[in-house]
Amino acid sequence: MRVGRTISEERERIESESDRLAARELKKQREAVQTAILVVSVVALVILGVISAKNFFTKTREADRDATPGKVYAPSVEVIDESGAKLSKKMSEYIGMAEEDFRELGYVVTRVAIPAGMMREVDVYVRKNDDGSNTAADGIATEGEAAGNGELPYYFKLNIDRGSAVSAEDAVRMVRYLEERNLTPAYVDVRVEGKAFYR
Repeated sequence: MRVGRTISEERERIESESDRLAARELKKQREAVQTAILVVSVVALVILGVISAKNFFTKTREADRDATPGKVYAPSVEVIDESGAKLSKKMSEYIGMAEEDFRELGYVVTRVAIPAGMMREVDVYVRKNDDGSNTAADGIATEGEAAGNGELPYYFKLNIDRGSAVSAEDAVRMVRYLEERNLTPAYVDVRVEGKAFYR
């Protein structure tokens, strides 16, 4: 304590210094919280932007395809109809669009099966398009020829009520996932948006 100061003056000086230190610490904490909120906001905006852009490009691609005047989508591969019902126009167009969507992603649809008792499901068999062409190697592949033409050892279950472009993208993502883990299932189910199952 300096000469000439009373005890109460010294106490006030110490209390005011401690108040300033507390205020400074509080200011630092507020700045840290504000910075954290800003960083989280920026990251959330970037993630939303990426998701929005992906959805926009997928929908634009489907809209462009749907808006093509006079374009008829019909299957160019063998369609094995196990259901016994006549192939509907919607089913036929869906298979044709799925072929085009897989082709754009680097895969060729080799054959399609319509399972019995499943009105909205199509089972799609594909191979990688390694030769750079946009058509199947010899046209139609039978089950016995599948191993010889590079067809994947599993097929994809698709739902005709779901966009063919989105289903094809999910299927191709699953191919990469399975290859990275050296898995070979019997089939991959991509009928539900945002989910894929394999067995």
